[in-house]
Amino acid sequence: MNLKTRFGLVIGTLVLLVVGATSGILYWTEKSFLSHEALERQETSLRSLSQVARESHLSQDDLMLINYVLSLPEKNPEVLLAYVVVPDAKGVPQVAAHSIKDFTGVPLSALPPEPTGARVLRETVADGERAVAEVVVASSLDRVAASVEASLSRTRRRIAVTAAAMVLAGLAASTILAVSLTRPISRLAAAAGLLGQGKLRTRIPVEGSDEIARLSREFNAMAEKLERLDEMKKDFVSSVTHELKSPLAAIDSTLELIAHEQGKGRDPSRWLEDLAAIRTHTSRLSRFVTDLLDLAKIERGSFSVQRSDLDLAAAAREVVSFLSPLARKNGVALSGPSDGAGLARASADGERVRQVLVNLVSNALKFTPKGGSVSVTVSAESEGTVCSVSDNGIGIKASDLDRVFDKFEQVKEARAEARGPKGTGLGLSICKAIVEAHGGRIWAESVPGRGSTFRFTLPSGGAE
Repeated sequence: MNLKTRFGLVIGTLVLLVVGATSGILYWTEKSFLSHEALERQETSLRSLSQVARESHLSQDDLMLINYVLSLPEKNPEVLLAYVVVPDAKGVPQVAAHSIKDFTGVPLSALPPEPTGARVLRETVADGERAVAEVVVASSLDRVAASVEASLSRTRRRIAVTAAAMVLAGLAASTILAVSLTRPISRLAAAAGLLGQGKLRTRIPVEGSDEIARLSREFNAMAEKLERLDEMKKDFVSSVTHELKSPLAAIDSTLELIAHEQGKGRDPSRWLEDLAAIRTHTSRLSRFVTDLLDLAKIERGSFSVQRSDLDLAAAAREVVSFLSPLARKNGVALSGPSDGAGLARASADGERVRQVLVNLVSNALKFTPKGGSVSVTVSAESEGTVCSVSDNGIGIKASDLDRVFDKFEQVKEARAEARGPKGTGLGLSICKAIVEAHGGRIWAESVPGRGSTFRFTLPSGGAE
């Protein structure tokens, strides 16, 4: 059973229950009202007859009383009989007026027994403190019941018609509501199916501001992230292929050249150059494999650091010295912290911190144009030891600053401007993992066209 049918059944059942309960309440309320109204009619007939009897006594107009009593069954068909008893001169009760004409004027004792199946009401009419008459009205219970039933029958028909209309309207409304609730869910299901088929550009329209609309917005956001991840995956595969193929191809061509020129009296310095080139490319491959292994450890949650007291300024100077040849090759001025920064010590894993510094400085050199500058500074701050790598290169847009530390993330504009190997987008994410493993934090500040500064903090250490 699909969701729309279940919605329809639940809402339809609720409509039927509400209509049924309402109809039942209306019916029993109407029945009680009609029964009470019938009793009121009987009592009204009795009070009216009492009033006429009083006026007849005061005006000595017996004819008025007789005519009224005779007309009473016509006015109220529920009345079986009505009569008025007055005492004669000797005090013997006489029937002064009776709804059956033949009984008018006879002694009370001559009247037949009161009919069965009737409700008999009596009331004494007094003149001051003296009783002058007694009025009696007998109403047929069968006629009362028939009158009530006739009214109830009309009420049932009205309730049935109204209830049927309400049920139809309720079912129509429930169907419309079920469709309106399930249509966006169906769209979500269809869109999810398309995503499952690899159609990552799938989006669904967002209507309104309810929970379904919120779910639609979250779905679209998820689809956008999946699409971006897919693009990043493709870029990563391409980058990995390039990172593996380029040094391997260079090594292979160098080895072929060595094999071809072997024994031909080649200049020994050329052999050293070729071996240095092979060493450079194998080092590049080694760093790439190390990055992949580090990423695997991070994903498994098994990444760890071995802390010791570290002179962060000295470590930064080592990295600057190591990368100075690359800086000279690129025509970029590279400077490190002065010797006076030696007081900036950290409790950190020296090798991992150097890995972070190499990555940050290499990136700065990669994206800084010829004639630019890159500087590394270290300082002791209240939150720990802070290291900054600043350049005056192409910079990064504010919208990209939070994403540069994501796995496989590379700013496309910066990637296009990069010199040398493009990289895989793993370096900064690994740097972030290393810094956070120390309990520090890393962030970037940048002005497009004016350069960037990457900073990270490490827990402060003390000199041994």
